[in-house]
Amino acid sequence: MLDQILQPARERGAELAVEVAKFLSRFPFGLRHDTSLMQAKVDGWCEDLEGYPMYAIKRALGWWRRNGEKEPSFAQVLTDVKLFTGDNVLSRRQTLVRW
Repeated sequence: MLDQILQPARERGAELAVEVAKFLSRFPFGLRHDTSLMQAKVDGWCEDLEGYPMYAIKRALGWWRRNGEKEPSFAQVLTDVKLFTGDNVLSRRQTLVRW
């Protein structure tokens, strides 16, 4: 069960891409909607988030959906993903795997 919860989002790539795209589509993107630039942004976010657990990403994006008044920076979202992942959770998992 712990493996499923802490599974990196890269192993659920399609789900990660959908979540990030849904999140970013809520915010205006420039003066005109350019799908290629939007896709590049989604790809960049996914690449940087893929090492974190999907549950933490969903919680962080959900928090910003409910409480954010404007589009957050990636750094702000990443800070929240790390917060929702928990202190040293991933390193403790690696220790358990080694044991």
